[in-house]
Amino acid sequence: MSYNSSPAFLSRPISYICTGGYINYLQNATEPNGDSLQYELIAARNNGPNASVPYAAGYTYLQPIHTAPIGPFLLNQKTGNISFVANTVETSVIAIRVNEYRFDSTFYVWVKA
Repeated sequence: MSYNSSPAFLSRPISYICTGGYINYLQNATEPNGDSLQYELIAARNNGPNASVPYAAGYTYLQPIHTAPIGPFLLNQKTGNISFVANTVETSVIAIRVNEYRFDSTFYVWVKA
């Protein structure tokens, strides 16, 4: 029987950023089994999987920070890199899930683990 491990973040969360500065933050994760990783933004949760934190007007889990047009909020799903230019002083919440995919050599497809 083969046991699967879960991805683990190696990067520390950002506790503050400077307004107007370009942010390039790598959400670095590792997975000991060598599975392929894919990053995605999800709604922040409070007390369980079905209790999403409500976002203030103008914010969503896909756009958790007000950004400058020259530096929109972007998450690279393959690398986990987040980049943006914040243009407002604010308190924000960003939630990221790391999905792992294992290669099925019988059918030559990647399967979500």
